Amino acid sequence: MRTAETTNTWDFGIDKEVLNINIQEQPVNNQSNVAIISYFSEILHLKKRDISIVSGLKSRDKVLMVSNISVDDLNNKIMENVE
Repeated sequence: MRTAETTNTWDFGIDKEVLNINIQEQPVNNQSNVAIISYFSEILHLKKRDISIVSGLKSRDKVLMVSNISVDDLNNKIMENVE
């Protein structure tokens, strides 16, 4: 996953099997990381503790670990929200 700042609240799409996310929150005091976890917990209907950033806490490139959801359900819910 790759993040970038934008004026939109949220905007994401898939390019070459990489999920690109543009967020409004600044990468200050962990705000962007918290926003990413909150957003995914909302669209995936999971608790925030089920989603964690396992790589890239201080980078634009991040790897998320998502628990308590099947791969098929994860893919379907993400695809429902891709613009």
